[in-house]
Amino acid sequence: MNRIKSALFLDFDSLFGGLHLRDPQSAYAFAENSKEWLDALSTYRLPEGVQRRDLLIRRAYLNPYGVVKDKERGNSKGRILFLHFGPILIRSGFEVVNCFPLTKQQKNAADIRIVIDVLQSLNQTTLYDEFIIASSDSDFLPLLQCLRTHARRTMIISSGQTVRAYRNASNAFIDMADLADAISPQNEPPATDAPNKAQKAAEEEESLAKDNANEPPSRPTSAETQSKPGESNKETIAENKNMPADQPSSESSTATDAPNKVLETARKLIANNKNATALCDISRELRNQFGQEIEQGPDKWFGHATLSKFLLQNFDDLRQFGELIWVANKNQNPKNSQKILPEIIAQIYQITDLPRLSMDHWAETLKMLANYAESHGHEFKMSECTLWVQNQLKEKEIPVGRKAIQRIIHWAKHGGVSLDADPSPTPDKIREALIQNAVTRAGEANLDLAPEGQKELRNWLQGNGNPG
Repeated sequence: MNRIKSALFLDFDSLFGGLHLRDPQSAYAFAENSKEWLDALSTYRLPEGVQRRDLLIRRAYLNPYGVVKDKERGNSKGRILFLHFGPILIRSGFEVVNCFPLTKQQKNAADIRIVIDVLQSLNQTTLYDEFIIASSDSDFLPLLQCLRTHARRTMIISSGQTVRAYRNASNAFIDMADLADAISPQNEPPATDAPNKAQKAAEEEESLAKDNANEPPSRPTSAETQSKPGESNKETIAENKNMPADQPSSESSTATDAPNKVLETARKLIANNKNATALCDISRELRNQFGQEIEQGPDKWFGHATLSKFLLQNFDDLRQFGELIWVANKNQNPKNSQKILPEIIAQIYQITDLPRLSMDHWAETLKMLANYAESHGHEFKMSECTLWVQNQLKEKEIPVGRKAIQRIIHWAKHGGVSLDADPSPTPDKIREALIQNAVTRAGEANLDLAPEGQKELRNWLQGNGNPG
């Protein structure tokens, strides 16, 4: 089995703080179920030809006193004490490095300690193939550039907004929320269930090992049938290119028919829609029909790594735009609704991760977010909100994925507006928060979003092109 030797350096304060800002429940799941996402990371987003990641260094850096406040779970001063998470991280296989605050503002030296440890690891006997920096702090950009000069693969795990230059300096980027979804696509269970869940996973793994041991030796393994990611089952799936939506799948029950059946189902899902289809909707439906394993492990999506690559490489007439996919000359092209992108909007889309919604869809999306905030009061739940808003938009034939909705919520919060605020934010307030965040993000990329540029962005987000 091809393996990659990796070293993981976790800036705990950065990841927990970013997740807590987006969804406190996700932050606690990250901290209290570290063994689960750590195990998932061993087979998540692997380089081509690699089947497993060996995390030889697992080092977590945290301020025991914490920097995040939470009225419900914090101490008498409302602060979450990170020292409680230390034993959990240790049981997960981490070496915990306590970085005590050096100033009254709780500033610690975790970042410089990570840099020193990474550089020292370059000179160790073990030749690490990959360095994973789990932090949203773009100050690590020079470190990534240094690792690149040493011909080492780098990967970022982030939980908040990241500067595009920081992301582009690495070989791979993972949003911690996506990694959590890979473990459990639905809502995370309470932290008290973690031991039972881990025990169940261990029992299933042991049962699977026994089943494999009893299998006839002549049965080929997935490693034998799929020699290289991206080249697996090419003979069986090549015939699917441009197949009609109503073409029946093969009746063969062999394992090589699995990609054909998945492709046929995906094709029908796309072709039956008038508009473009969100990739997350296709993924969810395929996962429900064929099991979660098709999008997990080293051979996910039959060796293509992502759903979009799996579909686009097997259907010549499929097209993709952002998180949407459609059949050329059959479904409505979402690019047509974009009309002509104003220059400033095109620049913002290029240098930031603001979702590329069309002008016609922005107003309705912000309206639905405001409706959710008003109807649910202070009981905000990220997973529930994104699903509710997505379903409301579907009824209006507006295809917006849950990840895009989550990103908009995240942008608004960084702009100073939270959906659980009292009073509930209006669409206008959410829009202005997005603009405020866009000014900050554009400035980080040396783009001055002057008043005229802000006005143009406001017009775009209003969805009608009228002056704001």
